Amino acid sequence: MYEIQNNVLSIIIALILFFSLRIQVYRRDNVNKLFFYVLWANIIILAIESILLGLSGVGGHGVNIFLNIMAVLYFGFTPLVAFLCVLFLEFEIYKHDYEFKKRHIVFIAISIASIVLTILSLQGHYLFEITNDNVFLRGSINTWYTAVIYGSAMVGFILGSKRLRHMKHNDLTPLILFVLSPTIAMVFLLFFQESSLMWNAITISLLISYIFAQIKITNTDFLTGLFNRREFEYQLQRIKNNSNKNEKIFGMIIDLDDFKEINDEYGHNEGDYALIEVGQILKSSVRKQDFVSRIGGDEFAILLSAKDEDVVENVVCRIKANLEEFNINRSNKYDLKISYGYDFYDEETFDTVIDFFNHVDTKMYTHKHMEKNCKRA
Repeated sequence: MYEIQNNVLSIIIALILFFSLRIQVYRRDNVNKLFFYVLWANIIILAIESILLGLSGVGGHGVNIFLNIMAVLYFGFTPLVAFLCVLFLEFEIYKHDYEFKKRHIVFIAISIASIVLTILSLQGHYLFEITNDNVFLRGSINTWYTAVIYGSAMVGFILGSKRLRHMKHNDLTPLILFVLSPTIAMVFLLFFQESSLMWNAITISLLISYIFAQIKITNTDFLTGLFNRREFEYQLQRIKNNSNKNEKIFGMIIDLDDFKEINDEYGHNEGDYALIEVGQILKSSVRKQDFVSRIGGDEFAILLSAKDEDVVENVVCRIKANLEEFNINRSNKYDLKISYGYDFYDEETFDTVIDFFNHVDTKMYTHKHMEKNCKRA
């Protein structure tokens, strides 16, 4: 009975996730479409398992036929849910660079084997057994069947996770937690073979993904994928308390030049594209631990810690080089140009971090005006 209660609770959680997400525009992204597929596949299999457990022991020939149909659907459907989970995790890693891989053929083979075993179980009781009294029992190889599917999913995920080492901690954590919950459930199943919490564990994984997605929405700029002004202001408040005394904190403000002209001449879609490209250029020009954000309109900010100014100058050089490379290879009719200002944070000079960034912002505008005066000259 407790298994049915767990399933009902998991279904309620999954439905809450669905209705919470269905009104959000970003669900149209490929990653979020897969999230919905996994969500509904999990709801369906939880419902089927609950029916099997709920009707187990109820008499009647019609119930016997119905239980066998539900069992066939349950075990035949299992590899599909595992495959959808792998696709979801890989989309989270690869984003738009993802494509179907040869290793996914393994899941096709597992699905075919699952269908064959499910049909054979109607007589041989390999994956399940419906007794003459209509009692649903798990078959003799059910645990190993689940372990093989789980193991295949893990191998597929590991083989597809080459980019994990390049991911930031905030992006990596939900992926690890997503895998952790079913892993614990699998270990539990190996020791207590009469009970399976795998589908409840996947619901927990989906809930974890949802929570991290909501956190990401609150601190991420929807257009560029960089941190937003809210997170930028939060980071400003952390500077004083968490700064390493052996290193200086440097701040940089970057402004996209002639942004209004790009919007006016080429349209707002092209203006959005320009902002996205500048964001990617800045992100690719800094170190992994550095903080890059879009703080509003065409303004970006970078926070980094370093022992000397050479590190910042190297970042500036990389930004210029990457910007020049983009302009050389561009497909659009205009060059991306930026103005910038930077300095290091000195507690004795600036009363607050806001004063410091107002100072950096002033340096950026000074640089912008100098560039304009040079062009006029």
